[in-house]
Order: sequence, then C-alpha cells, then structure tokens
Amino acid sequence: DYESIIHYLNLDYTPHDKTVVTSIKKVLPGELIKITKNGIRKSKYWVPNFYQKDNLNKKETLENLDVIEKLQELGLAVPSKFVTDSYANNSNENKKMDFILRNLK
Repeated sequence: DYESIIHYLNLDYTPHDKTVVTSIKKVLPGELIKITKNGIRKSKYWVPNFYQKDNLNKKETLENLDVIEKLQELGLAVPSKFVTDSYANNSNENKKMDFILRNLK
C-alpha cells in the first residue's frame, strides 16, 4: 500500500487500521480478533467516551500524574510522546517542550 508507506515515512506510523501490506490490517485499540474455523471476526470490547466529564479536582489530577511519572521511571508505563516529537530533533526544541510540559502542572 503505497499511501501507507508514504504515511509511515512521513509520520513514523500508519494511520487507522492500515499497514504497508494492503492485505494486512492492524488491530486498533479497544478491538479484539477472534479466529475460528469459520473465519476471522474483529469486534470492539471498549469504546472511549470522550464526552464523559470526570469530576477530578486539581489535587487528584496532579496525584494521578505523579503516579504515571513514577510508573514511567520504573519502566512500567510508556512515556508520553507527541506526533511532533518525531520532527523535534533539535535539542533546544526538546528542552522547550519539556519545560512547557513540566510547568503545565
């Protein structure tokens, strides 16, 4: 799939369920694949609700962020990464982004 190759080379990933091989699709977050003798079935087991308001106050939110940071330090959680990180090879830009992210708290 030439379009997916272009996406991969430009973005470091292929969007949606596409891969560089046209006949192979990705399993997206919240999906599962069931393989039986009758074939392959893809279904969703979880759909995020982006409109649901969590009633976390500022203190609870900061506590949750602290837990995530500790898990990242221990190697038990994936560090945050923005798509723009792929393009920010300049160490000054990385320092600016780190400063901004640290001061959002």
